[in-house]
Amino acid sequence: MKIGKNTVVTLDYELRLDDGQLVESTFETQRPFIFYFGRSNVLPAFEEALDGREEGEELEVILPPDKAYGPVMEEAIYSVPRSQFPPDAVLEVGNTMMMETPEGEQYPFRIAAVTDEEVTVDFNHPLAGKTLHFKVFIKGVREASPDEILGMAASEQ
Repeated sequence: MKIGKNTVVTLDYELRLDDGQLVESTFETQRPFIFYFGRSNVLPAFEEALDGREEGEELEVILPPDKAYGPVMEEAIYSVPRSQFPPDAVLEVGNTMMMETPEGEQYPFRIAAVTDEEVTVDFNHPLAGKTLHFKVFIKGVREASPDEILGMAASEQ
């Protein structure tokens, strides 16, 4: 069966950056990635590369920043007075924290720099500005059951 609309895809993948740094691998965790094709569960360009493929196929997918998480946007990086953080907050470069708006929406950010007076926070996706190199092995493709399709349609409303 080919990957397409209303299919459930099971695959293993390895994600590396240009310098070869391993970001993530289901090969190592022994837990494959399973998703419904065509439901915006993965990057659109990644899904496009899988369209029409079959169980047992191996492929490499390279996504430049504009097809992945976009460029680094300087306007998403802010300096905030250190006093705006709780006294017990662990303010270490690389840590991820959450900001909550007055409306209750939450947004993750990373700590980019810390001084005695300011904390630089970065709201860009951690992989923004990076070219992504995927090595993929398609373990299985099956048709979604009627109940799964109904569940997907209900969740879109």
